[in-house]
Amino acid sequence: MTEKQKQAKEQLLQSLKPKLRNEKFLLVSYNAVEGFESGIHGNGRLIIFANDIGRGFLTREDGTLDRELQERCNQAFAAVEKELNDTSPENFTVNKLEGALRSAQAKNPELPIINGSNKGMEDARAKKVMQNLSGKAKEIVLLRNIKFVIIYAGLHAFKSAIELAKSVKKQNKNTRILVVSCPCDWHDKEQLLEGTSINIMGCECGGRLTMGMIAKDIEKLISE
Repeated sequence: MTEKQKQAKEQLLQSLKPKLRNEKFLLVSYNAVEGFESGIHGNGRLIIFANDIGRGFLTREDGTLDRELQERCNQAFAAVEKELNDTSPENFTVNKLEGALRSAQAKNPELPIINGSNKGMEDARAKKVMQNLSGKAKEIVLLRNIKFVIIYAGLHAFKSAIELAKSVKKQNKNTRILVVSCPCDWHDKEQLLEGTSINIMGCECGGRLTMGMIAKDIEKLISE
C-alpha cells in the first residue's frame, strides 16, 4: 500500500467515524486477510468472510491449496519484483508494473502470472471462492442489519466481487459499500461501478495487507 493509498483510507475512515461508531461491519475477500480469520471480531460487530488458506486463484475446488502452483507463482512474483527493485511505492504506477511484467516475461517465459497460461483456471477458482462467500454475505447483511460492507475486488474475480457490491446495495440502499481493489483492470472496475454510490479505493495486489489494516482500524473504531 502506497502512502497515497494509506492517506485515502485514513481520510475515508475518519469521515465515517461519527456515522459508524455504533454500526456493524462486514469484510469480504476471496483472498486471506492479514491478521484475521473468517469469523466474528470486534465484540460481535465486525464479521469477516475470507479465504483463510490464501489466494483464491490458488484454491482448488475441494478447498485445498495448490502448493505447486503457489511455488511457481512465488517465482513469478519475485521476478517481477526484481524488475521493480528501484521503484518506490510512491512512484509505483500501472505502467511501470506492465513494463516490469514485459521485461520479466522475456527472461522467464515459462512462469505463470507472467505468461498467463493458467489464467482461465485461476479465474474460475477465484470466482468459485467469491461465489461461495457472496451467498453468505448477502444473507448476513440482512440478518444482522449491517450498514457498512468492504469488499476486495482484485484481478481474478473482480466481476463477481463487484456484482456482490451492487447486489448488496440493491438489497439495502442505506448500506455503505467500499470496494478495495488492486490496479489491475482499474478502468473496467470503475466502469462496472459507474452510476452507483459505491466507493472504490486502491490497494496492493491481493489486498491482504490493506484488508487487514482496515479490519484493525475498524476494531479500533469499535473500541473507542
